[in-house]
Amino acid sequence: MLYKNNGSKYWWVSFRDPKRPGKFIRQSTGTTSIKDARSIEESMHLSIKGKISEMKLKSILDAVFTREREGAGLPIAQLWATYERFMSMRDRKPGERLVKQRKKNLEDFIEWTKTEFPVTTVEEVTFECAMAYAEHLKKKSSPKDKKHKAKLKDKSRKEYIGNLSTIWKAAEALYGVRNPWKDLRPTVRDGQRHAAFTRAQEKAVLAAAKASAVPHWYEACLVARWTGLRKHDVVFLEWSKVDFERGVIRVKPIKTQGYNIEVEVPMVAVLRDALKGLFVKGRKYVLPEFAKVYPGDPEDCTFAAILKAAGVDDPTITFHSWRHTFRTRLAEAGVSNDLAKRLGGWTQDATVQRYDHADKTEEIRQALESTSA
Repeated sequence: MLYKNNGSKYWWVSFRDPKRPGKFIRQSTGTTSIKDARSIEESMHLSIKGKISEMKLKSILDAVFTREREGAGLPIAQLWATYERFMSMRDRKPGERLVKQRKKNLEDFIEWTKTEFPVTTVEEVTFECAMAYAEHLKKKSSPKDKKHKAKLKDKSRKEYIGNLSTIWKAAEALYGVRNPWKDLRPTVRDGQRHAAFTRAQEKAVLAAAKASAVPHWYEACLVARWTGLRKHDVVFLEWSKVDFERGVIRVKPIKTQGYNIEVEVPMVAVLRDALKGLFVKGRKYVLPEFAKVYPGDPEDCTFAAILKAAGVDDPTITFHSWRHTFRTRLAEAGVSNDLAKRLGGWTQDATVQRYDHADKTEEIRQALESTSA
């Protein structure tokens, strides 16, 4: 079936996927010509039925796309719409905050090009242009710390450029545009990553969090320590994800929402008791006061202030260190590497798998309890 999306320039084709019962394949034809679109639709059907080779189909599509783009080029202002169309074709839906971040990164780049490297089409964004922007990011003040004019850290720049590269993949896939960002992401060395707490530091930080001027820092630290969740997932943890009856927390980490992967982590006794003390009927978030100020911390007492109160003076230690501490304690307790990866959220070689270990809940809970200091 041929159709056009609202506001779409090109014709789209939709038909049942023979390899996935109940699913549909939706593909932009990349052409405004109904005649060419019908040819593409027919070719796709023949390809699926095995009556035309994939190579032949590719040559047909390339011919149409080349003719459609000839003398024009994809306007850079249309790149975000191209990205959204590409994601819908792949049946992928990244988390809302990740989408907002990617859009903001693209808007920042386009704004920069207006004065530093004027371009009008995506094709004009060369490797030299991308490299110049990467150098600009080294000097850019962090959005989280504009007051101090801090430079973006390597990890932040890596995420920034990675987001642009992901957006460019849409143009690359649909129009054959070269992706200039692929080789520009800075390498983040192990020494720059967030270190795990020593056992002494862990005790001191938990004690300082418990005594902090801001309520619930202690519970926030406990959730991070005993689940390995990233700060975003801790801050936006919803009560609907906390199952006191089974004693587990089920959540889809923000970095794996696009893969629809849900992680289930059993709650140890100290965490379960602490969360029961926080429960308020009708409240959405477990830590609403933290959700309001994310990505920052409550002004009355930041995590940096808690570290200072605990006597932890180490630039590699941040809130994210709880995640590394969680992983380190599992290793120390002899928990298998595979199980530790599953509990920690996801690994690149397992992103297409759902973490199904519900039958091992009690075994995992015992493993977690064994990591106590």
